[in-house]
Amino acid sequence: MDDFTRVRESVDLVDVVSRNGVELKRAGARMVGCCPFHAEKSPSFGIPIGQSFFKCFGCGKGGDVFTFLSEHLRISRGEALRQLAEERGITLSRDLSGEGVAREARDRALKVLAEAQELFRRALVSPLGNEARELLVRRKLTPAIIEAFGLGFAPANPNDRFHSTVITDRLVKAGHRREDIVAAGIGVSITEGGGADGEAAPTIDAPLVRDRVTFPIRDERGRIIAFGSRRLRDLPDSREAKYINSRETLLFSKSRVLYGLDRARPQILKEGQVVLVEGYMDVILAHQGGLTSAIAALGTAVTPEHAKALGRMAPKAVLFLDSDEAGQRAAERAVPILLAEKIDVRVFVLREDKDPGDFFARGATREGFDGLLQREGVAAIEFLIARAGGKAARGGGGIDERIAVARKVGAAFADVRDPLVRTALIEHLARTLDLPAENLDAAIAVGGGRRAPWSEVDRRQGVGAGAGDSPPVPASLDRKVPPAVTAGVLLPMAQVLAEEDVLTALLRQPTLRAAARQHDCPLEFGDPRRARLFHCLVEESVTDPGALVEVLLGKLVAEPEAQQTLADLLSRPVSADPGELFDGAWRWFGERRRKLRADELLERFKSAIGAGDPNAATEFLRQYDQVRKGSGTR
Repeated sequence: MDDFTRVRESVDLVDVVSRNGVELKRAGARMVGCCPFHAEKSPSFGIPIGQSFFKCFGCGKGGDVFTFLSEHLRISRGEALRQLAEERGITLSRDLSGEGVAREARDRALKVLAEAQELFRRALVSPLGNEARELLVRRKLTPAIIEAFGLGFAPANPNDRFHSTVITDRLVKAGHRREDIVAAGIGVSITEGGGADGEAAPTIDAPLVRDRVTFPIRDERGRIIAFGSRRLRDLPDSREAKYINSRETLLFSKSRVLYGLDRARPQILKEGQVVLVEGYMDVILAHQGGLTSAIAALGTAVTPEHAKALGRMAPKAVLFLDSDEAGQRAAERAVPILLAEKIDVRVFVLREDKDPGDFFARGATREGFDGLLQREGVAAIEFLIARAGGKAARGGGGIDERIAVARKVGAAFADVRDPLVRTALIEHLARTLDLPAENLDAAIAVGGGRRAPWSEVDRRQGVGAGAGDSPPVPASLDRKVPPAVTAGVLLPMAQVLAEEDVLTALLRQPTLRAAARQHDCPLEFGDPRRARLFHCLVEESVTDPGALVEVLLGKLVAEPEAQQTLADLLSRPVSADPGELFDGAWRWFGERRRKLRADELLERFKSAIGAGDPNAATEFLRQYDQVRKGSGTR
């Protein structure tokens, strides 16, 4: 029996789901509740009594306990297995960590760090921690937030701070081996001589834990894997760094860990947005002020590993960094890394406060942050344009200046390969700098291996060359959502996504059908299978998402392609609100309808001019202008 089977059979799926925030009630032969993977008011998530799998008829997600935890916590199945095995006291037959490190060594290091945390916590509340407590009070931290984040104090030998063994000696006395103390990053081995009897002094305290305020760094499961620390005194001639992180250890890799994520994860998943600040104090004070989705990259720099982890949790990010030049440079470096993971990024640069910590220390709240973000936050590309000198270019700079800005900003999204994201960035850049969007991507030569635009690829592939022929999908386009080929027409990818967004929204929130029934509804589908499903949805009166799926499957029993389309939509990963999906698609269809109508009127205007009919030409021009000024908003 393999590890997954052993652990799966040892756990109760209902218990695991309930412990992770889903309220389940019995309904016939199933335990049902509101799905944690999409927004709903009527429960469509269920677990058959006595079974070890779940299924949601609203969003289509389903699977076993490992699937649930990996989707809910955004972790791998292997990590879900390890978590459950540790909870049940089951020893796994093989190491799934992929780090090549013995489980026993990791466990010993974790125990050292847990013991050290207890020492630091007790020291902070003792007379030894008076100065450390005064520092935290000056930074406006409350006792509750100090306790919540586990802040502490690491005392040192006052007679020899630089060779102090206070922490190491206490850990050894508690039964920990010196090599494990060093492996955990708390101690440092000394190879040169130094003992009183000519013996080598084996271990001293790491600089991290000598007379400093300590910040436990936890992994996503809340286990302490490292420490950060701050010096007690800000002296002008101090050679000590104000903040120090643990060195890299078998437990801790700075490029992979995000400070505060263990506490912020639930709010990030709930909001679909993460707020990135710069340091420990920024995170703690932000949480104290109610901004509980705040986290920080250790050492300021956001890495691709960080971005991948964030992309699994939230589609949106706010860079809320220091107002100084270093903070803005950090934002410049972070933006392209986040964009490459298809994260929608906004940048909020403080004007009055030095950093986010100061902002919240003076009494700011989550509501105050939201208000300022609404007024002063800017899209990532706007921030990059401003940093590149775009203000002058906007004001009518010369063509050379505008092209220089375009090249500099374009370099920031060299690694963005998603065609929708890339097209949106290029078009925004072109509008802002008054440059032609058609050739801008090629002109700025982004990334060297740039993919050709749609029209260029289509011409090379001969798309649309023969009437009635089904053109091939260009194999060179590595798109997550391929274009739909229908009756000899290659639908633009934007239309494919808009059609799928409409159907997904109607499946998840049936109340949106009323808008789709309006006589002036612009939702005109190009794919016959999706069009068929759309008409079935609009005509149907059933409101329960789970029952709705069953009804649709019954209606489409003789149409296997439409059934498959429905199944694909149900398994489509979606994090946005159904109303937002529907409104976004409505706008796209409305804008397309307006453009087609405007093009038609323009052609009529030209024909009337050619026919020498100025009255008709004037009327067509008036209608054209009216259509162009219209809106695609619902």
